[in-house]
Amino acid sequence: MSYTVNDTVVWTAIGDEVRMYDMTAGSFRTLNATAALIWNRIADGQEVDEVGADLAAAHGGGDPQEEQVIAGDVRRFVDALVAEEILTPKVRADSV
Repeated sequence: MSYTVNDTVVWTAIGDEVRMYDMTAGSFRTLNATAALIWNRIADGQEVDEVGADLAAAHGGGDPQEEQVIAGDVRRFVDALVAEEILTPKVRADSV
């Protein structure tokens, strides 16, 4: 699944971090380098499973269990952003 950034979230990439402000919640946060990497790829329209698989392959050391943990961490991070309504699922053109 792919997601889009909610219109109420203003964000910018600075160095290897992402800084964002959620106008609805009135909250500011800074994403570290790893979270920013995930954020940027999701914001660019990549599927969350693709991002998770890429990071798992790059950092899992060839260990299938470690790769599963990494991919799961990516999914949980994105799910948390969806739960906070920072990201929203993209509506596919063929489902409208």
